[in-house]
Amino acid sequence: MVAFLKRYETAVFIGLLALSLSLHLWNIARPAEPVFDEAYFTTYAANQALGKVYFDVHPPLGKWLYSLPLLFYPSSTVSRADYITLSHNAATDGLQTNYNPAPYGNFPYLPLRLISVFFGLILAAGFYLLLRTLAGPPAAIAGTFLLVLENALIFDTRFVLMDGMYLAFGVWSLYFLFKDRSRPVIAGLLFGLALGVKLTAVVFAGAAIVAWAMGWLRGLKGRGVVRFFAAAFLILLMAEFGLSPILWHPRQTIDFALNTFGWPVLHQIAGNVSALAWFPAVLKATLINGMLMVTGYLSGGGQSLMSPWFTWPFMWKPMDVGHNMFIIGNPFVWLSSTAAVIGALWILIRDGRKRRLEDGHRPLLLLLGGYIFCLLPFFTLVHRSTFLYHYFPALLFAIGLAGFFIGRLIEKDDFAARLALAAILILTIAGFIIAAPYTYGF
Repeated sequence: MVAFLKRYETAVFIGLLALSLSLHLWNIARPAEPVFDEAYFTTYAANQALGKVYFDVHPPLGKWLYSLPLLFYPSSTVSRADYITLSHNAATDGLQTNYNPAPYGNFPYLPLRLISVFFGLILAAGFYLLLRTLAGPPAAIAGTFLLVLENALIFDTRFVLMDGMYLAFGVWSLYFLFKDRSRPVIAGLLFGLALGVKLTAVVFAGAAIVAWAMGWLRGLKGRGVVRFFAAAFLILLMAEFGLSPILWHPRQTIDFALNTFGWPVLHQIAGNVSALAWFPAVLKATLINGMLMVTGYLSGGGQSLMSPWFTWPFMWKPMDVGHNMFIIGNPFVWLSSTAAVIGALWILIRDGRKRRLEDGHRPLLLLLGGYIFCLLPFFTLVHRSTFLYHYFPALLFAIGLAGFFIGRLIEKDDFAARLALAAILILTIAGFIIAAPYTYGF
């Protein structure tokens, strides 16, 4: 088995990407109406393309990327995307979101879904390279196989949902950080792009912090640390300062925030809006938007689809998103990756107590550390509704750990290992088939 992978590793990797592409593209146009949060992000992408002011809790980069193909369509077609309207809620003195369900009609939704598919493929490729760097080719092939057949991730990267963007940028950031010749500036720029899509991507810094604390990366010593985080912060600032002000005057952004959020502190920050010059208005608009975004990330009301963080490793509550579809993972991949997390924790505690931690434990410690950091905000800082898809970054690290253990089976290459690998192959495919009707809505 090891000899086969050494000889045909590239072909197997390309085959996995081809499989991923086919699973993403199958029936991609169905349904021809917004699925779940597509209503938000198609509307916001259309607003971005039309230069229409809106508010979203997430930074603008993801909507800007989705808006790019819309620039090639007439505004009358793009303006059809009004599936979400925003207004002031007098009862709560905050933002009121109104959902306006309707078919897509002639709105060009398919190019936006294809952008998500592209990032799904980029995610798989980056995940393979990251695992190959940390644990070798067998682990990389095994982990990527599990990832490609993971239903929840397939679902999320088939629709206009943005998670695939920040997951892909985050994984590629870690690859450039952990590769043999670390590239902290490139890694920082990619980390900044991830943050520019969703601030949730901050959890990817966990693995970097573990590597830095253990002294494992020359690129993260001294100036390398500064370069990594400075590059990320620069990209995030460019996303906040650059993308919105070039489309509309920042005074419009401030007026919109003041009219939809009645918070006195916002009026104090804004002051006399009509008298603000462009650059001071950019600064105040960015500060106001930043406050609203951080508040939205850390607090918020409950919803029927929410689930607490401690249920996610066991996929306790799949999400019914309508159209006969659920955000539900491949049960074998999900549970085996959770078992891999528990196994890695047990090995590190056992060998750590005996002071036998060696270089071979490095992948386990990095992946487990990344996993823990991904969940850390949800049992410390976050007091808002949380959902199963918030587990996706942690799931990537858990699948990486499962790939690590399966890779060791591949390296053994005896009868028992081959039998176990055959069982893993069959169960992974069976798990995908079981969840597929909910993934594709049939």
